[in-house]
Amino acid sequence: MPGKLPNMTQEDRSGSYLNVRDIFQQLDQVDDPNVMELAASSPALQAALRWSRPQNLWGIGVDPLLLLRLARDAGIPLAWVPRREVVRALVAAPTRGVLSDVLADKAALVVDDCADALSHCIDEQLQDRVPLAEAAIAAYRAGHAEAAMALAVSLGEPLAAWASTPRVRSFDSRAEQQAWLQRRSRVSKYRWAELELETDPDPRFRFKEQLVMAPIPRFFTPWFPGRGDAPPEALSRHVVAHQPNTQHFTTENSLVAIMLMTSLLRQQQAWCEEVGPGDSCEAG
Repeated sequence: MPGKLPNMTQEDRSGSYLNVRDIFQQLDQVDDPNVMELAASSPALQAALRWSRPQNLWGIGVDPLLLLRLARDAGIPLAWVPRREVVRALVAAPTRGVLSDVLADKAALVVDDCADALSHCIDEQLQDRVPLAEAAIAAYRAGHAEAAMALAVSLGEPLAAWASTPRVRSFDSRAEQQAWLQRRSRVSKYRWAELELETDPDPRFRFKEQLVMAPIPRFFTPWFPGRGDAPPEALSRHVVAHQPNTQHFTTENSLVAIMLMTSLLRQQQAWCEEVGPGDSCEAG
């Protein structure tokens, strides 16, 4: 879901207007550890932060390409949840085994972060989904990881397809637009996020939306049980939908499913806020 570029002028909270150039000039600072201190006196930096980074990463002090790589390779959602210190610990994990240890050790904090993120999902168009997402968290906290995972994956699948569909995208020519439409029409919706991540030309301007999409290809890893292939170990929509088994319904996969569900819902809330009242959050 490539991000919506700021308007040529954008009103800050003081009622003044910022030129888009003022905002773009601040993008190189949005990942600085002291960005919150800097932003206190810079409306342009505040606008750049809100536009380009989910709030859990403000002041993260980590190379954004490392975040994208971790989310893509490990299938771990990092947009909107979890909190900064957990993200830093995940990025610092040298192996997949250590990554799993971090998730296990920080699971209670991660679930708290997911619950808090859901509390911000208040648009009326999300109100059929949020109670179910909260029920998934309640099931996980009660020790029913399998039930939580099944519900979170069920909610996450249509949200993942939504997040893989650009809300706004510009093209240099009609021919470029037609080529993009043809590429999407030739593949399953389960590969839409992969296509967007591969063809998005400038991650600096699309980072937040890229990070939201990054774990989706792993979530939709192709798997056909009839071929006799071993199922993916990481969270897989296809295993949950077609051949659930105890080996796949782990506490870690349940936690990742809740993180993905929450990340996508919180991103949808952010889009609802951007388009404003009366417009559909589902609009393509």
